[in-house]
Amino acid sequence: MPERDEKIANCHDAAHPNEPEIQTNASTGPRTPDGKAASSQNALKHGLRSEKTILSDEDPAEFDALVACWFHHYKADADEVASALISELARAHWLLKRASKRLEEVEFNLPGNADHWTDDHQRRFANFTRYKTTAERSFLRFYKEVEAYCDKQFKKEILKERAFARIAAIEARFLSDRARNELFADRRLIQTAQISVGEDGNCVTACIPTNEQLLAEAAKHDHEPLFVTRYLDFQSSIPVEYAWLRANPIEPGYRTVEQNLIYPDWLKVIEHEARTGTGHLGPVLKIILGE
Repeated sequence: MPERDEKIANCHDAAHPNEPEIQTNASTGPRTPDGKAASSQNALKHGLRSEKTILSDEDPAEFDALVACWFHHYKADADEVASALISELARAHWLLKRASKRLEEVEFNLPGNADHWTDDHQRRFANFTRYKTTAERSFLRFYKEVEAYCDKQFKKEILKERAFARIAAIEARFLSDRARNELFADRRLIQTAQISVGEDGNCVTACIPTNEQLLAEAAKHDHEPLFVTRYLDFQSSIPVEYAWLRANPIEPGYRTVEQNLIYPDWLKVIEHEARTGTGHLGPVLKIILGE
């Protein structure tokens, strides 16, 4: 409470302007190292005016567990700003627990009948109640700051997801326009993936032409292709390797699925599919969005 004490001192000086000045030879506090060390511990008797996070009678492991709980709750370890705010929130929570504990200790030692409280009892109870109230306000202030920041970041992520979803929808609409497709027919690559399941139960995906052949075809022209259309032709039912298609509405008996991509996205998709090493095609939208 240094700031409050300073304000009280200033108010006292303003209320008594005619009091004699303090003599220059009056006590200015401890001068020896031992005296200064003893004086520094005065605020640690109950710890509620101390700047130290963990006092000698407190368990550091308990504090670390409390901090870990707050970080686990917000899951923001990678965000430096959020981490700083959450650290302050956890410390404020720790100090609030300390203030609550000290107030309980004071109440425990007070007479059960408040009518028997002395002036000293009243003063101690009021002081420790004030310490707890100050700790509560500090905790709530940091809590509001953390919530406001995390809510802002959450809204940014939602906006980002909506933006990419809107891009995908617009591109799909653009690619589904037959007239536009015919207009850019010479800038389109077409590939068919024949997908079958052998007698041994293994799924086989054969792309015609292969990705390498499509890349070679694209290199022959002065301008790179605009679009790539892939037809997934299932020879039987949809195998487990293509289970991601089951989340999409597919008409019964409909065995061909069409994927339309702009050329840069197709390059990204085939690179990702090559890294997986399965030899199968994947859900292009999730690959493009990095999900």
